[in-house]
Amino acid sequence: MSKFPLTQHNFHPNYRPDIDGLRAVAILLVVLFHAFPKALRGGFVGVDVFFVISGFLISTIISRSLQKNRFNFFEFYGNRIRRIFPALIVVLISGVALGWLALLPDELSQLGKHMAGGAGFVQNYVLWSEAGYFDTRSELKPLMHLWSLAIEEQFYLFYPFCMWLVWQSRISLPLVLLGLFLVSFILNTRGVGGDPVGTFFLPQTRFWELLAGGLLAWLTSLDRLNVSWFSGLCRGHVPAVNNLVSVGGITLIVLACFVLNKGRQFPGWWALMPVSGSVLLILSGPKAWVNRVVLSNRLMIGIGLISYPLYLWHWPILSFARILGSEEPTSWVRAMLVIMSFFLAWLTWRLVERPIRYGLKSGGQIMVLCGLVLCLGIFGYWIDSQQGLYQRFNNSEYKAFSWIKGGNNRAFCQAIFQDREYPESCLLSEGSLPEIALLGDSHSGHLYPGLVNEGLDVINLGRGACMPLYDLGFGREGSECPLGYMNKAIDFAVEDDRVKLIALAARYAAAVEGGEYDVRKPDRSGAVALFSQAQAGNSEVFREALHKTLRKLVSSGKKIVLILDVPELGFNPKSCLRPLSVSKQQPCAISVAAFEKRSRQYRNIVMSVVQDYPSVSIFDMPSLFCDASYCWAEKDGKMLYRDDDHLSLDGSSFVAHRLGVFLRSALP
Repeated sequence: MSKFPLTQHNFHPNYRPDIDGLRAVAILLVVLFHAFPKALRGGFVGVDVFFVISGFLISTIISRSLQKNRFNFFEFYGNRIRRIFPALIVVLISGVALGWLALLPDELSQLGKHMAGGAGFVQNYVLWSEAGYFDTRSELKPLMHLWSLAIEEQFYLFYPFCMWLVWQSRISLPLVLLGLFLVSFILNTRGVGGDPVGTFFLPQTRFWELLAGGLLAWLTSLDRLNVSWFSGLCRGHVPAVNNLVSVGGITLIVLACFVLNKGRQFPGWWALMPVSGSVLLILSGPKAWVNRVVLSNRLMIGIGLISYPLYLWHWPILSFARILGSEEPTSWVRAMLVIMSFFLAWLTWRLVERPIRYGLKSGGQIMVLCGLVLCLGIFGYWIDSQQGLYQRFNNSEYKAFSWIKGGNNRAFCQAIFQDREYPESCLLSEGSLPEIALLGDSHSGHLYPGLVNEGLDVINLGRGACMPLYDLGFGREGSECPLGYMNKAIDFAVEDDRVKLIALAARYAAAVEGGEYDVRKPDRSGAVALFSQAQAGNSEVFREALHKTLRKLVSSGKKIVLILDVPELGFNPKSCLRPLSVSKQQPCAISVAAFEKRSRQYRNIVMSVVQDYPSVSIFDMPSLFCDASYCWAEKDGKMLYRDDDHLSLDGSSFVAHRLGVFLRSALP
């Protein structure tokens, strides 16, 4: 490594202890939200506070350096690399090492992809591309939190060059920054309703938060633009105003923590609360009462100093605990994990971050750090390309434990049905014409691959979260499945002469009992809403919709088959196979008593309704999985489930062998 130190050119602002204290506020909010989400529902706004701080600090460096005609790109990016890369390298290596020992192939494959995304600072795009009905829960993605770091790094790539070009062009830089701020903010407010996932993860809808800090930094550095009162405020020349501004700032952040929650459309207009609060706290200056007494005390400064490694460590630790325990850890366990995160963060800051950041600075050091991050990114990409290295295990179950992948092959559907409108969700195996129509949610979707492999000519018109019932939506006001979508699918199946048999399959228990089912806590199912014009409870709405649907289907003269749903496990079947597991599930099954308790209500409704329609046939899938004592998640060395209620490819084939015979015999 070269030992020639790098010459310093750029301006370095005076240390403000209150900004480290503000970092502490941000990281404490994030950590508490991730560890105890029900206690601090809006703690995720800590990320927005970080964005404002980052925008302010780097803008201060760039603006002051440009004013002195001494801005140096190499020094700027070298300092960013020494600040960000060392702790990131440690966490990535630790994460992949634990993942190698503890994760199943599909999990390690995803970890490898996220490792590549994190090392390449494109994790926000990776998560955006993954978002969908079958996406893994965020709590089970150990490197998910790197999305915010990716946005900051993307900002660092774009922003300095933009400022330098504008400065060299003698254009008003504050006006340009204000314009960029407004464009990004407008994209954010317009996009949050139609594309909430993209608005949350994509840089163009989050840059305004960093630009808010950038505008503040630029204005406080330009006395000649008649905005010297900003500088005076930051230096504490107007104590009463300073104190008022700082109290207003901390109040906005605290209010955001309790007013906001995951149900709000965020960022949108709501993000103005934490962003404005952060701007006001920084603007009020280090002498304001809140900044001086609360933010600048030694404890807050200490937490602020380790905030970056603490951010990197806390989420993987909590996530791996959830994965290995196959359930949410208890409050005491999560508290201990948070303490462990603080210890590892301090250790990383003391032994890795501080020596590299404040030690001898050299070009060789930067090259080594970049090389290590690049190698980790390539290694993660290789792990993903090797399908999570399932060769690590001898047991064929690990390889068979796979997700059903596939989308809606609309092009083929369009070619077949070009003479008429068809539902936007349409899966039809190429080379066949539809003879059997599947209607339902993802539980019709997981039957489709097996039936196609059995040689049946099947079209799947199902859509995630959609009950195959007339005039019925799912979720608050049909937020998950729009009211009327399934009407279109049912009408299509009824009216198409090629369809001879219509099969209904769905997760009916979720509609009647609730969507969140844990076999260890059977009475704590999360409520879901069936949306219809009727004002009644889920059971009555379900009963009436089933009547209406069967009346229409039976009147079509086509053969109708109602498929009773697979047993819901209420546990993660991966816990049966995981090499390192805190609570290994043995046997890999749910008791018949638990299954009956979960499904009794919907099955009773179905049986009572079907009595009025004797031509409707029923296929009882649970009979394939259950014996006298248990309903099994694996049979004959094959894992039949990919999660607690969806079948794997092996499970789809297992069911389809018997279901295919039943459907063929029912065809007219």
